[in-house]
Amino acid sequence: MSETEDCTRLARDLIAAWNEHDARKVASYFDESYTGDDVSVAGQLHGPRDVRKYVLYNLLGFPDLHFELHETISQGDKVAIVWTVTGTHQGKVMNIPATGARVEAKGISVITVRDGKIVHSLRVWDVAGMLRHIGLLPDLPTV
Repeated sequence: MSETEDCTRLARDLIAAWNEHDARKVASYFDESYTGDDVSVAGQLHGPRDVRKYVLYNLLGFPDLHFELHETISQGDKVAIVWTVTGTHQGKVMNIPATGARVEAKGISVITVRDGKIVHSLRVWDVAGMLRHIGLLPDLPTV
């Protein structure tokens, strides 16, 4: 299997682990040297321990969290994944108390893989859209 195929398989397995709500399994895909950037997190995530805490934090806020993988684009040691996440806001997230609102947000993650583990990721997703779903931002005007 080529490096590109390995990256694509790892991305699919990672999404499956998120959908199993298995924080330890998700964290197992990340190298100890991992650094991660997410538009919703102040600072960076470092190593599998931070990843595990990040997964648990999200599952507390959205216990029914589910990712749909739309597309993977791989080249060498990098893979971009295009996804949609859905869930019901049932716990505190970003200091926002539970609203019971159903949330959907689209996002893209760019992942760098070395020796079969994720060493860096960048997650850019529609935080504003999530805030609209839970009633903290007004709807966008239609054109």
